[in-house]
Amino acid sequence: MSRFTLASSSGDAYPIEGTTLFGRGTECTIRLDDAEVSRKHVSVYVEADALMIRDEGSANGTFVNEKRLEGSMPLKDGDHIRLGQIVMIVQVTDAQDVTPTVLAPEEPPLPVEAPAPSAAAAPEPEATESTHISPEQPEPKKKSKLPVVLIGCGGLVIVTLCVLVVIFIVSGVGFFQDLLGGLDLFSAGPDVFDYSLEEVLQEGTEDDRPGVMSYLGLPDAFTISSITMEGVPVRVETWRYFAFEMRVDFVDGEAALTMDIEPAPDDSIMPAWYDPLAFELGMSPSEVTFVAASASPAGQTPEAIDLSEGGEDLMGSTMLVGDQILIGLDPSGVVYVETIALFPEGEGGS
Repeated sequence: MSRFTLASSSGDAYPIEGTTLFGRGTECTIRLDDAEVSRKHVSVYVEADALMIRDEGSANGTFVNEKRLEGSMPLKDGDHIRLGQIVMIVQVTDAQDVTPTVLAPEEPPLPVEAPAPSAAAAPEPEATESTHISPEQPEPKKKSKLPVVLIGCGGLVIVTLCVLVVIFIVSGVGFFQDLLGGLDLFSAGPDVFDYSLEEVLQEGTEDDRPGVMSYLGLPDAFTISSITMEGVPVRVETWRYFAFEMRVDFVDGEAALTMDIEPAPDDSIMPAWYDPLAFELGMSPSEVTFVAASASPAGQTPEAIDLSEGGEDLMGSTMLVGDQILIGLDPSGVVYVETIALFPEGEGGS
């Protein structure tokens, strides 16, 4: 019977018993903090004393020894598995315990010749073939195999650690990822990852917004809107931090994209007194008016503008214009929020 373990490039070890699901989703056995890993990415399981791997339809694929996995396949000791930026090494060990050291002899001791008599000592009886070890002499002990086993295991551990260190250095770890504990927000690049519609609509998401706000504070400016995907409303947000030259996009609260932006010109006025978490889609006009007026440093109450004259598509729609803020409402309530950063004449921001 063999034991199977996956050793990751981050130093973690995952024993595999039964079926283990890897991914970013909350339902996974092992959750991986990597933006390139799908919510349900790959399953590793034991079948007939063999270790198997099966891709669960991941967007960016699973690679075994740098070859993309199609369906399922068996794994062997030393195989490399790559999911996004995470690399894991297959370790297969024998589950049998080390044979205990035997102290008593397994066979009768061999005959021992008696020492030759000397002039100073009295003659002793001549030894015969039947002479055995004297009871006063210690019985020979069988040499233990344990030190050899320990030396072999120690060498295997050292080699494994060296391989993990090399993989860790080659794969690279960003400065912000080390500093902030691997928060996806700071390790994600400017590329938009290819998530399927089924993943977006059916998989649960994590609300990254409080964490971002705890590090960076209220955004300098933001937009909130709602889009409908197969009848399901999805909240989309864009937060801009001009001082950090960073833009963060959220889908239902989960950070999906970060990108660099230009810094704001001097003398710009940022509406950073508004909290995006205070605005809920579907809020009534009175509720959102109270939130906006309470946050305004001047206590300015937004002015309502009827948009019905814009055509049938805008019937019953209203725009609230307040202190560097625009709020769009339709008969169902709030559908759009945008705060406006003011730049010096002739200047602009991203």
